[in-house]
Amino acid sequence: MRTSINFLLGLALWATIALMCLMPAAHAAPAASTNADAEDGPGNDYWQEGNRGWFFYERKPKKPAPPPETVVVAPPVATSPAIPAEPPKPPKHPDLVRFEALQKRVEDSRNIAIINPTEENLRNFLAAQSEALDTAGKFGELTKRVLWANPQFDPTVTGGRPTSATGLSLYEAEDERRQKRNWRELSETHAFFYFFRSDCPYCARFSPILKAFSQRTGIEIFPISMDGQGTAAFPKFRPDNGMAARLNVTQVPALFLAEPRAGKVMPVGYGVISPTDLEHRLDLITRPDVEMATPSTTKYVGELARR
Repeated sequence: MRTSINFLLGLALWATIALMCLMPAAHAAPAASTNADAEDGPGNDYWQEGNRGWFFYERKPKKPAPPPETVVVAPPVATSPAIPAEPPKPPKHPDLVRFEALQKRVEDSRNIAIINPTEENLRNFLAAQSEALDTAGKFGELTKRVLWANPQFDPTVTGGRPTSATGLSLYEAEDERRQKRNWRELSETHAFFYFFRSDCPYCARFSPILKAFSQRTGIEIFPISMDGQGTAAFPKFRPDNGMAARLNVTQVPALFLAEPRAGKVMPVGYGVISPTDLEHRLDLITRPDVEMATPSTTKYVGELARR
């Protein structure tokens, strides 16, 4: 019995040794492939690795799919409208070039002489100034000759004030007739509003001037006393009934030209005004274009139409 057991143990030992000799690759580490992406066939690392055993079946690893391409869309570029090229500037007139050169020479030489008044710098400035004065003198003389030959450009012929003594006397006589005609027409529709104070020295000086002007032109005066007392020129007056505040009279003497029918009042001026200046101001403020250009200076007082 003991002999049979020993025999069986020995037979099992020899069978184990034989199996270990037949399968050496079962206990060996597989070698790393050096070309995993190579094609199947002779020369492939898989077939050269015999120690992995003939009974191992492997499939060729698939190549990873490439990542999808990212399409980058460029943002639209804002295109500005095409700017047309500026046309070339025409060449400057030669006379303008000469004028600018002379003007610059006078200014530069003057400035240099002012900041550094040496004899040489002063001579340079006087020479440039003399050239400019000669050029201006020629311009003035030729301008007169052109005016003599072209009366449409001569203001003394087209309504301006003549320069000769004979022409001046005729102009003044005609101007006086025109003014009398205008004063007569103005006196029929307009009157003066005169604000004064009895203790105002300027009012005492201007009152007789205004009274004489009224007698010469025929324009009636409505004297309005701010303190309830009259003057030597205007012993009869009207007390202020609030009209001064409505016309914003802040100082005296104050003179206004009123058109009662239209209820319109226009300021003539404040203080002492000479007769010549009065004529000029009345001629100016009664022009329709002047009133349209300065509408805020005209006040409208409806009560005047009922007085």
